[in-house]
Amino acid sequence: MYENLPLDVLVPSPQNANRMSRMYAKKLRHNIEQVGLYETITVRPHPSMKDKFEVLNGHERLKALKDIGTNSVKCDIWELAESQARLFLAILKSLVKNL
Repeated sequence: MYENLPLDVLVPSPQNANRMSRMYAKKLRHNIEQVGLYETITVRPHPSMKDKFEVLNGHERLKALKDIGTNSVKCDIWELAESQARLFLAILKSLVKNL
């Protein structure tokens, strides 16, 4: 389910494995500013914080959107149990290592 969520309800996952160099982060921000389009941020209802969402995928996009001054972002909300979320994050981490 897609929904626009305010930035203040999004909490980055501490398990985020994707790190982007400063150069690529700058390019990402510039592209979003110029084109106005970005892939949705993947989130799930936060397991321990009421009315918050844990960011599973899109941490760098989220940073870029914050820097631009966006108040809300397009999110794909997934209903995942803790074990499913950890598996998803582990898969992302393995994909990043293989790039």
